[in-house]
Amino acid sequence: MNIILNEDSTSWLLVSFYDKDDVLTTPSAAYYWINDFETGNVIKAETAISPLSTTAEVEITASDNAIIDNTLPMEKKVVTVRAEYGAGKQVIDEFFYFVKNLRHES
Repeated sequence: MNIILNEDSTSWLLVSFYDKDDVLTTPSAAYYWINDFETGNVIKAETAISPLSTTAEVEITASDNAIIDNTLPMEKKVVTVRAEYGAGKQVIDEFFYFVKNLRHES
């Protein structure tokens, strides 16, 4: 399933944290960052997720969803989440979505 958001729109990503037994758990620390998929350019630098719980809502701001290349009809973004569970244990996952360029003429 492709998630498509309009450019310059705020969105939210619900993140859930699981232990090795697939049980919801609260990590000791968690971070997220956003990159442009095609170029790898950083859109949002690593940011701590707070408050920590078994789930967290990450706000993706309107400026995070700005179009970088106005010649494209859509841009693919990737949100990476890293959860730490102490003693060098971590889990990393990614979420991909598209941002629609509302000003693009086809």
